[in-house]
Amino acid sequence: MPGTKDLHTSETNSRPTVSELTTTAEGRFFTVEFLSGQRLPTHQNSARVRIAVTAGAGILTVDGRDDLVFETGDVVQLEAGEPHSLLAGSSGMSVKVTLIAACCQSC
Repeated sequence: MPGTKDLHTSETNSRPTVSELTTTAEGRFFTVEFLSGQRLPTHQNSARVRIAVTAGAGILTVDGRDDLVFETGDVVQLEAGEPHSLLAGSSGMSVKVTLIAACCQSC
């Protein structure tokens, strides 16, 4: 696919594939494709994060909260700096991620 940048692949496919990286004034957008049981380890972002499940299902773990089972159509937003991880379900999962640019000093 033109314009696709594959950021996280390995010979063992142990990590999800990140593609379709786009940057605009509103933020950075990319897609993360998970195979069955793949995990994106705990990490945090310097920007607010919106995660929209576009296919499949999985589990979102946010530090200090109960795990959230989410599926196609679900959207969650996390504040900057919140540690989180993702685990794909048995059918895999695809998510559209938006790193939301700060709109003011309060963000």
